[in-house]
Order: sequence, then structure tokens, then C-alpha cells
Amino acid sequence: MSALSVLRNHDRRVLILVACRSFTAFGFSIVFPFLSIYMHNVMKIPMAAIGMLFFTSSVAGALGQLVGGELSDRFGRKRLLVSSLAIRASTFFLMSLAVLKDLGFFPLAALIVVGMFSGRLFEPAASAMISDVTPPARRQEAYALLRIGINFGWAIGPAMGGFLASFSYAFLFLTSGIVTVIVLFLLLARLKDSGTGTRSERTSLREMAQIVHDKIFLSYNLNSLLLFLVAGQLMVTLSVYAVDWVGISKIQLGYLFTLNGLMVVFLQFPCVALLKRFRMSRVMALGSLLYAFGYFSAAFATGFGCLIASMIVVTLGEILVSPASLALVANMSSPEKYGRYMGVYGLFDSLGHSLGPLVGGLAMEGSRGQPFVVWGVIGVVGVAASIGFLAIGKRLSPAIDHPRMEMTPVSVPIGTPTDA
Repeated sequence: MSALSVLRNHDRRVLILVACRSFTAFGFSIVFPFLSIYMHNVMKIPMAAIGMLFFTSSVAGALGQLVGGELSDRFGRKRLLVSSLAIRASTFFLMSLAVLKDLGFFPLAALIVVGMFSGRLFEPAASAMISDVTPPARRQEAYALLRIGINFGWAIGPAMGGFLASFSYAFLFLTSGIVTVIVLFLLLARLKDSGTGTRSERTSLREMAQIVHDKIFLSYNLNSLLLFLVAGQLMVTLSVYAVDWVGISKIQLGYLFTLNGLMVVFLQFPCVALLKRFRMSRVMALGSLLYAFGYFSAAFATGFGCLIASMIVVTLGEILVSPASLALVANMSSPEKYGRYMGVYGLFDSLGHSLGPLVGGLAMEGSRGQPFVVWGVIGVVGVAASIGFLAIGKRLSPAIDHPRMEMTPVSVPIGTPTDA
């Protein structure tokens, strides 16, 4: 069964969210892989400072995840999705102006932080909406389809960004803003909300803190932090390493990210179908191990071909981890708290991705040009994450870790697609 045929059997809102995430990923990936290169090579900003900027922006993104999850539970998913895109489109246009007018590092850095916060508001609302309209036994399918949409955008964006960066970095931001506005109008016109808000009580920090009493979920998030630290090397550390240390061109870097996107587009759903009989915690353990091996292999890279091999292994890790990770979060939650759980998980996601560039940047600065130091540290963290997921899996019931084992079409009706 193809991904397209499966998509048609899901709620129509899944189809719309997949399309929207494809376009937002396209717009974001046009510019993001080249941000660190622009600041390092054109603006002459040290890698440690760039790492600190991405750490700060990812912390802002982490807060965006937490806020977005809470507000989507209280006010509804669509309102958060639309608001997020409106803010992010505005920041892209202002970034273009900042680059065009050469306003310097700090105005551009401030806009990057705001853009990351607004973009992260989108994700828990979208993930929670998929949980709203998809039964547990089919959530890995739905999140796999979402990943395919995201990576279809990634397959196109970096290659175009590498070409446009050769002419104008300001035009990169302008193009991203235009794409984001298109997605905004698509959501306004076509997406039907999955509810106006499932929680009526006022949200407080004390109430949000109650989630720490879910010990298994807290352990899962802490271990995922290690995984996201490893995954966070892709856009910043690996980009600068590939161009400045290995010596590939910016266009070749774009091709690497295109390979990453195309692999997910064509292999994500077959891999989910192949591994659906296994517990999701074990799939995540294997994915973490592939991440570790893929990044460590980059230390041996002597050219573009070697980096292709490393990217293939890293992407296989991503393919295994992404759908299972979100499906586990949804299965651990109750329906009225999908947004909260997705937001908390997104908080750790963003923190890990923020620590990734910071650790990678500091490792590059302090390694004295030794790639085995940089990627050896990253590999060890990936192995630790793999061991952690195996331990957590022993604490999860099959109903959470592998719902297909205990659920039937009678107990969890699939339903039919609905109009958006």
C-alpha cells in the first residue's frame, strides 16, 4: 500500500497538515542551512558566538513549543497554527530587510530568535490535531506521513537555497516569507479545527508542573534530550564542517540536504510498515544508534562522497525515530492534554536542538582541527540515548509502546475521512 493511498484513508485534516508542513519546511529550508555559513563567512562571526545564538533561539523555540501546546488545548488548534504563521512570515520579511540594509549581527539575531519562537508555536498544535483525529493504532502512519510532507519540502528547499545564496542572502529570506504567507492562506481557507479548545480551566504554571508526576514520561523526555542533542548537529555543525573543514561547495551542501529530504520522502512510509511489528522504544533505540554511527563516520570524510555516506546513515536514524517518538507521546497522554504533552516534548526537543549547535560549535573551536574529537563526543551521546530508550521500553506497557498488539478495529474504530 502506498503512502498516497494511506493518506486518502485518513481524516482530511491530516492531508491538509501534511501539505502545509511540506510548504513551511520548504520555506524554512531555503534559508536555515545557510544561516551559519552567512554569519561565519560573510559577517565574520566566530563559531562559538553562532552556537550561542542558535542556543538562544532554540531556547525561545522551546518556550514556543510549551506555550503553543498549552494554548492549543485551551483555544483550539487552528488559531495557534494561523497566528504562528503570521508572526513567522513577518520575521522573514524583516530578516530580508536586515540583510539587505546590512544592519549587523544583533538585529538579525533578534529576528532569528523571534522567528524560532513563532515557528515552534506551530508544531505542538499540528501534532495535537493529528492525535485528535487519528486512533492510536494508526498514529505512526499519520506521523510518518507528516514527516514525508516535511521532508518533501526539505528535498527542494536547500538545493534552491544553495543556488540563491550564490546571488543574494536577502532574497533567501524574502522567498521564505512569501512561501509562509501562501501556507497561511491555505490554512485559513481549507483547515477545519478539531475543536475550539478541550480544556476550559485557566492554565497556571503549577498546573503545568503537574506533568512531572508522570515519571515515565519525564524519563522519556530526559532521554530524548540526548537524542535531540545529536540530531541538532545537522544544520549548523555539519554545515560548517562540510564547507570549511571538508571543503565542499555550498551547492553541494544543498545537495546533501536534498538527499536527506528525498530519503525520507521515499523511505519513511516503507520503514514504518516494515517495523510496525516492533515496540516503538526499540525502534527509537536503533534510530539513536544509527544517528551516532552516521555522525561519527563524518570524522573520516575526505570529500563529498564520504559525506553522502554519512548523511545516508544519519537520515536512516531520523526515519526510524521521528514517527515513533510522536506516537509514543500521544499514547502516553489523555485526549484533553494532547497539546500539553506535545508541548512539553517539544520543549525538550528544542532544548536538545539548542544544545546541539552550542556543543558542536564549542567542540569545533576547542578540537584544534581534530574531527574525531568533534564527532566522537556526538557519537557517545547517541549511544547513551540508545541505551536509555531500551531501558524506558521495559517500563512501558504494550498498549502504549505497541498499541497494535492490544487494539482492534472494534475497540478503536478507524472511521472515514471527513471534509475540511
